[in-house]
Formats: sequence, structure tokens, C-alpha cells
Amino acid sequence: MKVPTCADMAALDGRSRTEFGVPAMILMENASRSAAEIILRETRFGRTGEGSAVVAVGKGNNGGDALVAARHLWASGRRNIRVLLLQAGLGELPRMQFEILRRWGIPSLLWEESPGEAAALLDKASLVVDGLYGIGLRGSLEGASAGLVERINASPGEVVCLDLPSGLGSGYRMGMPAVRADLTITFELPKLCLYLPAGRLLAGRIVVAPAGFPPAAVAEVPAEASLVGEADLAGLLPAPSPGDYKNTRGHVAVFAGARGTTGAASLAAEAALRSGAGLVSLFTDPDLLPVLAAGAGGVMVKPLPEGPEDRDGGRFSAFLAGPGWGVTGERLSRLEALLRSGLPGVLDADGLTLLNLLRRTARPDLRGRILTPHPGEFAALSGRSREEVLSDPLPIMDGICRELGCVLALKGHVTIVREPDGRTRIFDGMNPALGTGGSGDVLAGLMAGLLGRGLPPGDAAAAAVILHGRAGRMAREEGGFFAAQDLMPHISREAWKDAPGK
Repeated sequence: MKVPTCADMAALDGRSRTEFGVPAMILMENASRSAAEIILRETRFGRTGEGSAVVAVGKGNNGGDALVAARHLWASGRRNIRVLLLQAGLGELPRMQFEILRRWGIPSLLWEESPGEAAALLDKASLVVDGLYGIGLRGSLEGASAGLVERINASPGEVVCLDLPSGLGSGYRMGMPAVRADLTITFELPKLCLYLPAGRLLAGRIVVAPAGFPPAAVAEVPAEASLVGEADLAGLLPAPSPGDYKNTRGHVAVFAGARGTTGAASLAAEAALRSGAGLVSLFTDPDLLPVLAAGAGGVMVKPLPEGPEDRDGGRFSAFLAGPGWGVTGERLSRLEALLRSGLPGVLDADGLTLLNLLRRTARPDLRGRILTPHPGEFAALSGRSREEVLSDPLPIMDGICRELGCVLALKGHVTIVREPDGRTRIFDGMNPALGTGGSGDVLAGLMAGLLGRGLPPGDAAAAAVILHGRAGRMAREEGGFFAAQDLMPHISREAWKDAPGK
């Protein structure tokens, strides 16, 4: 599913009215009726009618959406509803919708006039519907708006936001006032700001609701990014052939591990093997060979090679450098040699730190390579603050991808895969159980394994992220919190289950 910006969605709204003749009131009615149906189905107040609901309304069309939703909830029999107006002046459409509610006898109050009474209602509400601000917001909320947002966030009730949490928009930065939603009902298409790392933490569960935009206009909306999920995995994984064997599915060289971090090396190498790679060689320091070889299973543990070929003469198809590797002069020289080899590869963890050292004196060619930073590592790579990286990473990612020719996989509760041509895929993971030691090493190994099997770097990164997320979901459902090694059987099973032509 494509993920447009707020500006692109505003343009769609305008085209729908001017070119396709769909009045704004019809779009508002469609969207809000969809939202009310979701609220009735997905919230406790909607299902049971127990407790009370407060519908917070701003002056713009997002407020109009909230008013129409309130009407549909009232018509469904949910009568314990109060409308809370942020301010007295409403736009044309919200004013018309408010007049309907007034004639129906739906009670209302004004935040600016009765903040104490409004706060008391919010403190007792079982549902709060946020319709203060939508995609047209510019800048940060202040004054009465910020005060009301604070009170909404303090409410014990479920918070449902219409289109976007108020305060979130294309200019949102961490720390700005914004509503924290339990559920966001976004209209027609998901908006990019909902899936950037900082914004995603505000949105809660996201449901896309139809709003009746003309299909031809929707089809022409540009996409800054696309959402990918488990259903996309089958289209990314290579199709196994009945004649496949180990020498036809790639040979991955893993450079990982140092004293105290042998676990990272083991996890990364095993994940590469379980991704379907035919052969995996783990290269490590001589004193670590006995330790790593003892539990290596199908992974070949070897002393460090002298070049891009195995000591036995076989050419590698991809490499992984960095998990638990350490940062030394020897490692730096070896990474330089790997980058000169032309092999596709993955740089993770200490490999990214070494890359930063290389960039001080050279501009390495990273075409065919994948970088896997978490937000802190990406801040170091880009020279930006962690807050900038979490708030608006795409322009920063684009600059690095174009400069170095690499694919970037920015890891986190949502993972963003960006390619040098601008193609961007977002995986909405939201699984805190994956935040466990060694999880990133497993992901890096999966990417290297799929790269070694012949997938293009962008596809290898995206497929690995989805497979990793799917295995994490299954491990969580099976046992709650888990250790990184618990992902392995799920990876093997799920990678094969979705392989085409099985």
C-alpha cells in the first residue's frame, strides 16, 4: 500500500472536488461514517455503550469529521456523548455539522469557556474522539490547543484519532505537543507521518477507512513510500528448484565475533544459513575458532581468509561484516579489502563504526551493499541528532543512499528500507519483544543470506526485515519475551513456507 505525504493527500482532496465534482461534504460524510463504524466495532464504548464519550472538535474539516462521527454514534444508540469545542469559531462545513447536532439535542461545551468542566468530563470518559487537527496542521500546537491535548492524554479512556493524532503532521518533531492515540482511523490512504519513527509511537493501532475519493484520483496520488507486510514475503523470496543444492544457493562469508561477543557471530552466521543460503563460512580470530566451532552446526568456522575467495577455492557470493567484530586497525584494513572486492554485502554494528572511520579519508563505493543502522548508529553516520533521525529520517537517508550508492535499512519499531533511486519500503513491526540482544545480528545474517542467494540489495533487505518481523511475531505469540536464538526455527519454517514453487 502506498504511503503519501499530507501534502499529497491534501492535493487529492482538492482534485476530488474540483476535477471530479465530489463535494467536500460527501467526502466528510463518507469518511466519518466509516470512522463511526470502526469505533462501534473496535472500542469498548462502541461495542457496549458503557461509560461516556467526549468528541473533541477543532475549527477545521477534521473537526467536521468528528462532528459527523458523533452524529452516527448518537444515531446508533450511543447517547452518552458530549461534544467539546476547542473554540467558538468554526469553518463552514464544521459549522453546518454542528448545527445538525445542536438540533438533534447532542450536548456540547466550549474548552475556552469551561476548561474545568471539560477536564472533568475527560477524566471520566471511556472514549475520547480526537478531531482537533488533521493533515493541514502547520507548526507546533500552542496555548489552548496544547492544553487540551495535554488533558486528552491524561484521560483514562480509549483515545481514537481521526486521520492523524492532533499535533502530528509533516512538520512534527519529537517533543511537540501531540495526542497519543490508542487507535488512529486514517482516511483512504495511510499518511507518511504516521509511519516515521517518532510519529508511529503516537498513532497506536492504525486502521485505514474508505472515504469515497475517486479511484482514478487515488491511483494517481504519488507515493513517498510503500507499506510492506507479511503478505509481500512470497513475492520477494527466490523460488527453490527441485535441483537446488548447497552450491547453487550462494556462499556467504561472515566476518564477526571477538572476545566476549562470540554470540553475535554465531547468531548472524546461523541466520544466514537458515535464510536458505547454501553455504556459510564464519571467519574469526584464531583463538576463537574452538569456541565458535563447538556449536556451529552447519556453519563452517574458519581462520580469516586472505582475499575474497575461500581457502578451498570457492568464490563467495556475499559477505557480512560487523556483528560483535570489534573496531581495530586490522578490522579496518579487512573492511577496506572487502569493499574493494566488489562483492555484495551487509555492514552491521561494528562494520558501521568502521565505515565511519573510512569515510573520514575516503568516499567508499557501497553499491550493492546494505547498511543496517539503528537510530543511534544512523545519527553517527549522518552527523544528525537522534531526534532529527526519529522525526524525519527520509531526507537524511536519501542523502546517504545517493552519496554512497547503498541501501539503508533503518531499524526500529518501524523499519525503513531506502534505496539510492528513492524507493522506500516501510515495515510496521511494532513488536517490543524483538528488542532483545542479538536480534539485530539475526537480521543482518538474514540480509546477507538472501543477498548471497542472488536477491537485489533492496529486495534482500526488505525480505529479511519482513521475515525477521514475522518470526518475531510468532515467537512472541508462542512464549512472550524470547531470546534471539528462539527466532531460528521460525525463520527456517517461514522462509520455506512462503517460497514460491515449493
